Amino acid sequence: MGLEDRIQVDSGLFGATAEQLLARVRAIDRSVTSVLVIGHNPGLQDLAVDLASADPKAATELGEKFPTGAMAVVLVDGDSWSDLSSERAHVASVIVPRQLRS
Repeated sequence: MGLEDRIQVDSGLFGATAEQLLARVRAIDRSVTSVLVIGHNPGLQDLAVDLASADPKAATELGEKFPTGAMAVVLVDGDSWSDLSSERAHVASVIVPRQLRS
């Protein structure tokens, strides 16, 4: 995919809380336009729920079920990752493994 020079492995994300994950994302340079965070629950699910809190339906759905291998696509309105908050985030979609075709 040509991303070798753009991948960062951060061992501190293993077992990180939602607050720690959010702090790490907020520290990303503003020149980066998209980010894929791969982590573990409950931190990743909690972060998705927190970012979706402006949309009660999405927050409830994420809180009820976010299985291993799930992905939440979050769109952010802002000029900088440091602005990331539930007020500036919108959960565009949630994909769970059973939706994927083999």
